[in-house]
Amino acid sequence: MANEGEFPKQNGDTLYASEVNLFKRNSLQIYTGTDLDVNVVNTTTENSYEFAAISSSDLKGADYICVKIIGTIQVLGPQTTISRVRFKVQTKEIGGSYSDSLPYTVCAGGEHGASNTYEYSYCFEYLHSLTAGEKANGVQVKIFCEGYSNNTGARAKFNNIQTIIYPV
Repeated sequence: MANEGEFPKQNGDTLYASEVNLFKRNSLQIYTGTDLDVNVVNTTTENSYEFAAISSSDLKGADYICVKIIGTIQVLGPQTTISRVRFKVQTKEIGGSYSDSLPYTVCAGGEHGASNTYEYSYCFEYLHSLTAGEKANGVQVKIFCEGYSNNTGARAKFNNIQTIIYPV
């Protein structure tokens, strides 16, 4: 027989109201602004967005924070040029300081052999494992987007459509 707060439940186990509320979370946050957008030629630019804190009560029963970044991306350039777009995710427990949960990760880029003008939709998803301190005190998430281009003929571009975080 599973006690309150104990999972999985089996036939005949009592499902408590407090457990039902674990599956209803009001802490979904959706960002549709331009703070993460980059559009660079022959330079490097880093932009970021910090989400509102998620309280420990909104994390009850969660082990992860899901981060989804949806946007359009373009990397282009003539032969021997390099351009790229990278994302980084930082987290902190409330009252603490940020640290990298996911260090910079290339999402699109490389050395180009021919010019192109392709711009395509992109979805990046990352699961952050909540620490004991984050579960107890709450968590805050900050996302970075970096564009890099090494030549006047090369471009790195990202336009945010939606960036979403929620506990799972």
